[in-house]
Amino acid sequence: MTMIELGDVTAGRPAEPEADRIAPRLDRLRVRTAAAAVAGLAVLACAGSAPAAEPGVRPLWSVELASESNVSVSGDVAYVVRGGERTEVIAYTLADGARRWVRELSGRLAGFRTTSDGGPLLLSVEPGDAGTGMSRTTIALRAGTGAEIWRQPGEVAGLAVDADSTLLIRYDGRGSVMGLSRVRLTDGRPYWDRRVSSVQDVAVENDDGRPARVVTNSTRGELTVLRYADAAVLAERRIPGLVSEPAVGRYVTLFAEAGRLLVLHSDGERSYSAAYDLETLREMPRIGSAADVSYSCGVVICGHVAESLVGLDPETGRELWRYPWVAGILVIGTDRMLIDVQGDSEHLLLESRTGRLLAQDLRGSVAPDHTRDHSLLLLNPTSDPPGEISVAHLDMRTGRRTLLGSLAPVPDPQRCETVPGHVICEGPGRLVVARVPR
Repeated sequence: MTMIELGDVTAGRPAEPEADRIAPRLDRLRVRTAAAAVAGLAVLACAGSAPAAEPGVRPLWSVELASESNVSVSGDVAYVVRGGERTEVIAYTLADGARRWVRELSGRLAGFRTTSDGGPLLLSVEPGDAGTGMSRTTIALRAGTGAEIWRQPGEVAGLAVDADSTLLIRYDGRGSVMGLSRVRLTDGRPYWDRRVSSVQDVAVENDDGRPARVVTNSTRGELTVLRYADAAVLAERRIPGLVSEPAVGRYVTLFAEAGRLLVLHSDGERSYSAAYDLETLREMPRIGSAADVSYSCGVVICGHVAESLVGLDPETGRELWRYPWVAGILVIGTDRMLIDVQGDSEHLLLESRTGRLLAQDLRGSVAPDHTRDHSLLLLNPTSDPPGEISVAHLDMRTGRRTLLGSLAPVPDPQRCETVPGHVICEGPGRLVVARVPR
């Protein structure tokens, strides 16, 4: 089925509403903690010597969100991407909510990725009757105008995006991977293209935020490690049993990180993990017991043993530390993690390698910063003044918390994220953007 790009379809129909600007308001939390400073500034202002202080947290704009909408931010643009029978993209200026452009594409949304430094928005779409991803196409839209730059068959492979390229996966009629290509972001032309057969899983290892190696696993358990830059084969090995069999509920999933390939086996009744060195594909020391799930946590392997989270040495499998009753975990960079000890409202900050406790009694919903490894925000309902949301910065390097100010209630504090200078919260039917100190 051929997909036809419909271009800018705003002509001939009512324009999309602009985002609602939010008038500045008094941030009472900040005022109460800095009364003396405000008084001093007032004296200077009367003398014409200094401008008024800017609030620590300042609501900027909000806009309605339709159902099936997804939000992502890159640079100074906030993208709202809506799925359905057709895919719609609206680009807003992050600072004031001005609508930059609207683009509508035929085909259902299968996934999308932003790129850095004002690079294109990548959208993978498929015909409405596709069910296995075999007909997906990736379309690159220019960030400033929404104009199409290129389109290529396949979908973007997970985290495989760097400053100038991305990895596309192509499927055959049975839903198996039939080809991989690293293409340029500027024009979609391939740096390399590799045909494969009977590949059922692909994993990409990132090194310092850039794709470094690509791992494929065939329906015969044949592992192949490719260099991302030029598709050179770095290692190959066949491992019996490394095969997913959906008909009997048996699945094998690959994760590549920090020089290791983690393989998760699951058959519906139990799960277990194995680790392999990406240089040689030799099996590393067995991680945990046959009933435990293990995964990469930066410089260590995390596992769940007897209702506890344990940190394991990736080279020896030796237990390095243990914390009981952990409800969730957020890995920050390679050497920090935030663990949930009371649902998702109370957290501990740990140093990953040693398990050393850096901060405790960290309460609130987490707004992660995916652009920086050392920063996130904690959002909490306030009692004085009541009915607002306090915003605090957590320095992941030191555990230090800094109160930034407060906001009117947001749609869902558990669905917020931050980028330098802004916090973005989405919830049922609404997107809210506020300014925060960097």
